[in-house]
Amino acid sequence: MVKIRGPLHSVSASGSVAGNLTFSQRKSGQQARWQKKQKDYVNPARANVRSLYSNAVSAWNSLTKEAKNVWKQASQGKQMTGYNFFVQDYITNSGFIIVNKNENNKEYFENPASNLYGKTYFLVMQYQARNNGGVPQSTGDGLPWTSISQLDAIQKSKDAGYHLITNWEWMAIARDIEQVPENWTGGAVGSGVIKKGNAGNVTGSYNGADPETGILNDLAKLKLSNGEEIYHFSGNVWEWVNAEISLANLPSQATWTTYNTANASPSTYYNAYLPKSEIAPLGSYTDSYAGGAIYYGTNTNNPRAFLRGGGWGNSSNAGVFAVDLLYAPESTYTSFGFRCAR
Repeated sequence: MVKIRGPLHSVSASGSVAGNLTFSQRKSGQQARWQKKQKDYVNPARANVRSLYSNAVSAWNSLTKEAKNVWKQASQGKQMTGYNFFVQDYITNSGFIIVNKNENNKEYFENPASNLYGKTYFLVMQYQARNNGGVPQSTGDGLPWTSISQLDAIQKSKDAGYHLITNWEWMAIARDIEQVPENWTGGAVGSGVIKKGNAGNVTGSYNGADPETGILNDLAKLKLSNGEEIYHFSGNVWEWVNAEISLANLPSQATWTTYNTANASPSTYYNAYLPKSEIAPLGSYTDSYAGGAIYYGTNTNNPRAFLRGGGWGNSSNAGVFAVDLLYAPESTYTSFGFRCAR
């Protein structure tokens, strides 16, 4: 395409031919120069940013009108539109960490039934979600968002462009945490217990506020094998995950049971609907409360929604593998919170 102003061979010629041959008036006089096309160098970092931006735009476009209005309201006072606030939050991964597929958790990425199937990583909130104007956000300050049902946690996560963490994702994190020596109170895998955080005055935990604001103790910090850190993955408040089981499919209706006990009687505590791989640590350990405990409850709630991690008062029963299957998806309580992933 030719864009020329003034006769081509005159001193007033300006413009370009095919975007390459450019005529312009400079201080030194009339110039004609060949503009070399710049190569679009693609490196991993640039490709990652482009992918994030593309995914952010797609995520925004998938939001409902009501969800977009939530972001518009949250952006007030930030001198940006709701769309820009959403894209900025998405691209900067504000408050999210990366969880990689590795030898510790690969089964959750290779199971066709898992939402992680075929992926090599996912992102998860580093902190328990807190309520920022109706938008779940992950920050190191403020109280966690509590008194919320699993149903509302699913919807609030979706409205924000995320999703409520799935049980597959929870297990991928927990099994990775299990194999990192510094997460154990004895400094080696299987020595002592996995740190329990704000759960009471027992080994691996401390007695913080109910619940705690921010991160006030290193026992609330756990490390992944890739070096990322995640907080309050055990203790502080229970966390809903996007999973449920019908009352008829529960292997038993049991009170608090350690995993060592469950592993010794697998037919009582595990079945095809609730296999060991979906709730339990990989190993049986000297301390039977190493990773927390399970509670199947004894009521008629049907279905039962998954709560994981334990709360501020669960003591030894809290842990990265703790699971409570007593409550219905619409249940709420002051110690029930959640965490988003994407």
